[in-house]
This record gives sequence, C-alpha cells and structure tokens, in this order.
Amino acid sequence: MSQAEALEKPLSGEEPVAISLLAEKTALAADKRLLKGRINDLQFDNLSEEDLTKAKQKIFDDHQAEKTKYLSEVTAVKGKLLKLRGKIKTIKETYAKKISVIKATEHNPSFADIGKAKVVYGEVTKKENASFTKELTSLKEEIYDIQTSSKKEVAELKKQYSLLKKTPMKQAEKVQKLDAAKLEIYKKDGVADLEVLARTNKIALLKASHKKAMAKYANDLHLETNRVQTLIGNTRAEEKEKLAPLKEELHDLEVNYKPVAPLAESAGLGLAEWGRKWVAKQKASFSSWPGFGDWFIHNAVYLIILVMVIATAAAKPAWLNFNSFIAIVKHTSSLLPLALGVAGTIVLTGTDLSLGRIWGFTALIAAAFLGYTSTSGIIMPWTANMPWIWIIVVLFLVMGIGGIFGAVNGFFVAEFSIHPFVVTLATQLIVYGAILLYGDALSLSVAFNGQSPMAVAYTSFVSGGFYIGDTLVEWYNVFAVVMLIVMSFIWYKTKFGKAMFAVGCNPDAANVSGINVKKTIIWTFALAGLFYGIGGFEYNPINGGAQLSTGTGGELDPITAVVIGGVSFTGGIGKVSGVLIGCILLKVIDSCLLALGASTAWINIAKGSIILFAVALDMKKYIVKK
Repeated sequence: MSQAEALEKPLSGEEPVAISLLAEKTALAADKRLLKGRINDLQFDNLSEEDLTKAKQKIFDDHQAEKTKYLSEVTAVKGKLLKLRGKIKTIKETYAKKISVIKATEHNPSFADIGKAKVVYGEVTKKENASFTKELTSLKEEIYDIQTSSKKEVAELKKQYSLLKKTPMKQAEKVQKLDAAKLEIYKKDGVADLEVLARTNKIALLKASHKKAMAKYANDLHLETNRVQTLIGNTRAEEKEKLAPLKEELHDLEVNYKPVAPLAESAGLGLAEWGRKWVAKQKASFSSWPGFGDWFIHNAVYLIILVMVIATAAAKPAWLNFNSFIAIVKHTSSLLPLALGVAGTIVLTGTDLSLGRIWGFTALIAAAFLGYTSTSGIIMPWTANMPWIWIIVVLFLVMGIGGIFGAVNGFFVAEFSIHPFVVTLATQLIVYGAILLYGDALSLSVAFNGQSPMAVAYTSFVSGGFYIGDTLVEWYNVFAVVMLIVMSFIWYKTKFGKAMFAVGCNPDAANVSGINVKKTIIWTFALAGLFYGIGGFEYNPINGGAQLSTGTGGELDPITAVVIGGVSFTGGIGKVSGVLIGCILLKVIDSCLLALGASTAWINIAKGSIILFAVALDMKKYIVKK
C-alpha cells in the first residue's frame, strides 16, 4: 500500500502511515550523495554523446521524481495533521456547546425528588445485590459439588487401578487395561476441570455484569440527585471516548512528521509533546497519596526555594523586578563553567575539592599574562601591548593548566582507587602552595585592571557585549550558552559521555562491557579542570581582578548548584539542564537572602543546610529505588 493510499483511509482507521518520512528523507539524501558517482560511472559504459546526455538526464529525473514524491508525502502528512486537528477542534467545540446548553437548560431536582430517588436507588441496588449473591452462591456450590464428586470418582478409579496392578494376568492384557484405567482417570479429571472452568467464567461474567449494573444505578442516582454535574460528566466522558482514537492517530502522525518538519514546527511539536508528558506525570503524581509522596520527595528542595521567593517578594516587594532577574542571570553565567565541570565528577560518585584553588590559580595566571596590574605596576610588562590573538592563546593556556590538574586528580583516582575526596583535598593543598610560590615569584598579592591596552582588550573580550533594548548582554553570558551546548553534546552524543554515565552507575559492569574505566575517569576529571580554567579566565573582567586568596571555598557554590540540579552522588544520574537549573536556583537563594539583609554567616548556613537536605533526599530516592 502506498503512502498516498494510506493517507486516504478514514481518520479513525487502524492502519498506520505506511512509510517513515524520516527514512525516506535519509534515503533521498543518500541518493543525492551517490548522484555524482553514478554519473561518473556512465563513462565506462561506452555510450555515445547523445546517449550519455540522456542517461545523465534520466539519473537527474529519477532523483527529482523521488524528491517530488517525498515532498508530496510530507505535504500529505501535514495536510492530514491539519485536517485531524481541525476535526478534534470541531469535536471539542461541539461538546463545549453541549455542556453550555446543559448548564443553561438543566436544573437539579428538589429535595423531595432527591429523597425519592435515593429510596428507589436503595431498592434496586438491594434487589440487584440479592440476585447477584444468589447466582454467585449457586455457581460456587456447583463448583464445590463438581470438585467433590470428581474427587470421589477419581479416588474410586485410582483404587480400581491399584487393584488391577495387583491382579495376575497376561502382561500385554494387563498393560492394555492399565492404560485404559489411566485414560479414564485423566478423562474424569479433565471433564471436571472443564466444568469448573465454565462456571468460573460464568462467575467472571456475572461480576462484570453486576459491576456494570451498579455503575448504571449509581449514574442514574447522580442524574436524579445532581443532574447538571452528572450530565456534564457524562458528556465529557463521551467526548473523551470519541477523541481517544483521534488523539492516538494524531500522535502517530506528529511522530512521523516531526523529524522532517521545519525547525520552528519541529520545536513546537517537541514542546507540545513535552507538555503533554509533563501534565500526565503530574496527574499520576497527584492521583494517589504514595504518588504525591514521591512527588514531594523529588521536588522538596524546589518547593522550599519557591517559599523563600514568595516570602522575599512579600517582605521586599521592590526585589521582584527586572534588574534582579538580570543580576541572577549574570551570576548564573559566571557560576556555570565551574558547575558543569564538577558535575561530571559527581556523576562518577566522586567530587572535586580542588575546584576553588584551580579556579583561583588560573584566574591569577590569566591576570598576569593579560596585562593586569599589581601594586608595583603591570605584572608582566611585555604583555601590555600584545595583539588581541594573545587573549585566545592565554585562554587555551589556562584551560590546559586546569585540564592538567584535573587529569592528575583523575589519574590517582583511577590508578590507585583512592577516593576523590582524598585526592582532590591533596591537590587543593598542592595548588594553594603553587599559588603562593607564583605570588612570591612575581611579587604578586593582588591583580587588578590598570587599564593597559591588553587588560582593556581582555576585559572587553569577556565583559563587553551587545544591547538588546536597554539590556547589555555580556559576552560571558554568550559563552555560558555555548558551554551548555558543548557539554550537552559531550554528555549525550559522544561515546565518552555514555561511558561516563555507565562508569558512574556501575564501574564493574562498565569494565565487563568493554569500557576503559580508568581512561573515562581521567578524562572526566581533566574535562572538569578544563572548565575550571574557563571559569578562572572569566573571573578577572567580571570581578575586577584576583588575589592570592581567590578561590578559597570556591568549590562550595558549584557543588551546591549541581546537587540542587539533581546530579546524584549515588552516580550515573544527572542532566546538563539540571545543572543550569541548579545554578539559577542557587543564585535566586543568594539574591533572596541578600534582599532580606541576611549576613554572610546566615547565607553560609542556608547553603550548607540545602546541601545536606538535598543529599539526604537524593539518598532517600536511591534507597526507595533500590
């Protein structure tokens, strides 16, 4: 059956679209790639000039025909989608009108009529229950009688079989009689089982019929006692029943059309599908107390933050404005590279306490190599007038330094099976020592923008940007978006990303399946260090400079954000989108506490409590799952 024929079938037909549009698009693209080769092959066929031209034209025509066919099928599917959506809309409008008519014309009965209806309901249900009980008892008694009788008869036959075994006679005759006796026993058992099964089926049908009758009586009672709402409920149930097959068919068509649809339409279909799944998930969560309990455990941290936002908005109405939102976005952008880096180590059931010191060290290196000034002048005078490309060189330099420190962490974790907590704690001390030596070597205690040409260019490269209306979008905000895309690609689209999650879930199973566990751990920590280097590079223009103490405790905010975002310390669980959400929520907490006038002490207490609470909930989810 062709695609076109399939599309001509009725909207509620059971036969699905015959051909996948994505498969056709892929085949068409493959055919286009082969066109040149097929044309080149013609020169080996010893064709005349005229025949060669015709053959080439035929190849192009065949490809164009396939393309035209594909486009017509896409158009047909889109047309059917629109037609089906129109039919669904019409049905919804029709039933909406019916409900409006019911509300306008129907009225609930009086108390006297309600009383009469309840009396009638009691009588008919009593009669129905009595009839049901009588028939059910009768069938159960029949089953009991059949089983009892069968047991007696079978016992008698077995007794005869035993006597027959002891009776002396010819062997052939004895075997024949014993087989006949066995057959009789099996037959009697089988007949009894069939009779019991027949009555068991009758009981199932009787129960279904009784349930249906009781539902009808209940509906009739509701109709008599709460007529308007019952009619509305029945109308909606009828609408739902009519729409169910159409929505299923619509979903199949959308799945077929989405991969070949234009970007805007594909994004819209994807968003709509996500919305439907989200709504279904929330309905399932609130449909029972256990479901609600699971939902609360999964969202408790977010609910606490929501309460904090509401309380802040109520106490400080001026806080809830556009400027607060912009500040949260900017602070999120500066936190994101650090959180994205450490998230991978947590996916591996580890952590990285050296984050803050690597971040601070790379910030100082970037400041020195990009024309920043110390108390005694430009730290490295020869960098003051370097060309702008030097900024890119230094970016790769600090990324490399961060990556090397990260790789060292990963090496000791992977090679010697030392817990990441211990390894990164040691690295933290080592890097801090290196910072102090670096400061002594350059007579450096603080670095700031002294307006050298290179420092100005560096600051502009990170903190410059462009305006959207009256709002400045700084380049490090754009870098954050790029890093999100890059890390999403690494986590979800590469073998390394899949290996990282596999090792986080179960390193032994990952090793058996052929994954190089040690290599994966080393590269994960190296990637984390690389992102810390990017964070260090961005630090100076955003904050005005760095000092030897920069990065002290700098690992706390990124780890907190990652935990809030749902990356689990139990390993193998986490999303890049969750890391982003965690960073945003952490900065919302900071903004709320600052708006409420909380001191640094209380801010730290709040963050520590959130980490503890989030990890406790994470372990609770893990235990429930296990």
